Amino acid sequence: KSGTNGHARRSPLPGFIKPCLATLSSVAPKGDGWVHEIKFDGYRIQARISRSSITLKTRTGLDWTGKFPAVEAACRALTEHDAILDGEIVSANAQGVSDFSALQDDLKTGRQDRMVYYVFDLLHLDGHDLTGRPLTERKQALQALLRRLPKDSIIKLSEHLAESGATMLKHACAMQLEGIVS
Repeated sequence: KSGTNGHARRSPLPGFIKPCLATLSSVAPKGDGWVHEIKFDGYRIQARISRSSITLKTRTGLDWTGKFPAVEAACRALTEHDAILDGEIVSANAQGVSDFSALQDDLKTGRQDRMVYYVFDLLHLDGHDLTGRPLTERKQALQALLRRLPKDSIIKLSEHLAESGATMLKHACAMQLEGIVS
């Protein structure tokens, strides 16, 4: 999807991009060329941000903007751009760990103060389709974009690590996290 000069190709902001989904495995991949992130226990949400509107969609394309007003409001800080972010909305417990049952309870009661939108990918930015670019390049662009947010924003970068998958998985299990995504 990249142009002949190696840059992301120009394209209009799409309404939705079908997300890549993880494949379950009981062991982490070995070898170089992998990055690993924490797997959050929440709802996968794609944020479509345009200069005039914010839309939050599930991994199947359902519009859930109304379910997450705090996330929608936080995304408004980025409306000087047209972008599609891919991430996971979670409710964090007292230890900062995502808790799916807490998220479900928060959705039922309308509680928004524990919600965090961990963003792990930038699929489109200001007229450029980034999906054909390497993940590490997209994450660099994402990090630069998110630097514009206030420090207390509920939108957070999902950091990745290039250390061994086995080590990452061991740490995730010890911390009672959901797992890792490689």
